[in-house]
Amino acid sequence: MRTGIELLELSKDNPEPYVDEAYEKEHVVITDGVQDLNQLMAASRGLQDLITAYKVCDEQNNTAACEQHIQQMIPLLGISGMNHSEFACYWPVLDVSYSMFSGFSIELKTKFLKEAVEKYLENRHRLYQLHGYTFTTLQVQSDSFAHKRNGPSGSRKIAEIMELHGFTYLTDAELLINNEQFVYSFPDSHPAVLSKALEIWGADFVWRNQHEGKIPDFIIAANGHLYIGEHKHIKESGGGQDKQMLELISLIEQDETDKKVHYVSFLDGVMFNKVVNATMAGKTLEHQNGIGERLTNIPRNYFVNTAGFSALLNDLMNI
Repeated sequence: MRTGIELLELSKDNPEPYVDEAYEKEHVVITDGVQDLNQLMAASRGLQDLITAYKVCDEQNNTAACEQHIQQMIPLLGISGMNHSEFACYWPVLDVSYSMFSGFSIELKTKFLKEAVEKYLENRHRLYQLHGYTFTTLQVQSDSFAHKRNGPSGSRKIAEIMELHGFTYLTDAELLINNEQFVYSFPDSHPAVLSKALEIWGADFVWRNQHEGKIPDFIIAANGHLYIGEHKHIKESGGGQDKQMLELISLIEQDETDKKVHYVSFLDGVMFNKVVNATMAGKTLEHQNGIGERLTNIPRNYFVNTAGFSALLNDLMNI
């Protein structure tokens, strides 16, 4: 069984990729044929037509027709994905977001749209017509907001790696009594499994109290050993990211009476590469030194990236 320092070095030698398939958020919102319109594309085109029609009616002082076109815009703007339309993307210029608009009453939507359409006609519509409206805008905008499409990417990645190495997902806490099995669980979904594990191994797990009762991301039971783990996906440094780094570092300074209890900090994302290769004084080098110091003091704990995590699981299967 390799030590924490050894697996940290292995992780360093196998850096994190800039593109990790586990975190891809591919989501196509337009069709591959201009004439094959889906609901979003049809709504976008319909909105453009209504804006043009509003301009004509406004020039003719046809107030009733203008108001009718505004009312016709409201349901179109409620269709999923219309926040990526050129018109809706213009609203922040007017200090109004799509989410704000969605919460408006019909009366407020009508009032806002009348003002917004007139501003849009004055400042954007002619420009977009000149250069050509395109459904590509819908896809580009959707892609630019991919980071907001949050999902269980981290836990899904961990599960895939665990299953690949022959571990079984555990939901029944009582089954932990069988210490010879190789299982894992996500305590957030099955807190009883964590409680039972702490009871069996007599672990204090003081880190939880130091971090406002935070639940670890995963636990692993392998051949009589318990591994309590925290996972972070960090790509760059900053205030919030530094706090997450400190959580990972503080986890591996935990030392239990039962030496079969281990703590695992799993950091993926290119921030791992920056930390382990830091040379200039600053937060990142402080993090690097903190990790090394703790793994030296408690060699049965681990700080790993994706490659290191897989190597750890290989070791566990061969204890």
